[in-house]
Amino acid sequence: VGRLAHRRQRLLPTVRAYEMLTEVFYFRHQPLPSMHAAFRALNVAEAAGPSPELARCYASIGAIVGFIPLHGAANAYLQRALDVAEATGNLSARTYVEVAAGFYYAGVGDWTRAGRMFDHVLQTSERLGEHRRWDDAMSNLAPIHCYQGEFTSGVGLAAALYAAAHIPSHRAEGLQWQAKGLYYMGRFKEALACVDELHVVLNQGGEDMD
Repeated sequence: VGRLAHRRQRLLPTVRAYEMLTEVFYFRHQPLPSMHAAFRALNVAEAAGPSPELARCYASIGAIVGFIPLHGAANAYLQRALDVAEATGNLSARTYVEVAAGFYYAGVGDWTRAGRMFDHVLQTSERLGEHRRWDDAMSNLAPIHCYQGEFTSGVGLAAALYAAAHIPSHRAEGLQWQAKGLYYMGRFKEALACVDELHVVLNQGGEDMD
């Protein structure tokens, strides 16, 4: 780590480009190019030395290998991500890391740890005005509550996400989890109304909602 620190100002923009490619390929359902871009981002970020970019890269790799699944490696990368984010003092990087870590912990059923991560993301992103991370946290908290049978709070969180989300995909997630929670609560008419609205949002989203 840091072997090319003298080239740091040239390397970090390359890291950010690879990060964007990772996300583009992910949302286009191309997992292998996404993984390749994520590892390239990490390799370059490590060469540049500790940075918010390195924290984000460790977090992305942790989430990826966790769903292979390689749980030992996932926990190691996520801990590195948290350590680097803490060391840099960059709150924006910290929210990214906590979203990735919370996503992984939710996936393995560690609801308490995941919920704690997302609650912290909500608080920090509100302070920073980072709408994207706030949406990410809410879109994960709603299902966490529903998976635990806490449908009333889950529906409430989903409704808040739908009302405040800044992109169609997150609005759609808000409606989806409202519909699921209402269905399990026996409130079928309200659930059906959410499904009807969901179709409208999906049609408005176009290719971004594929």
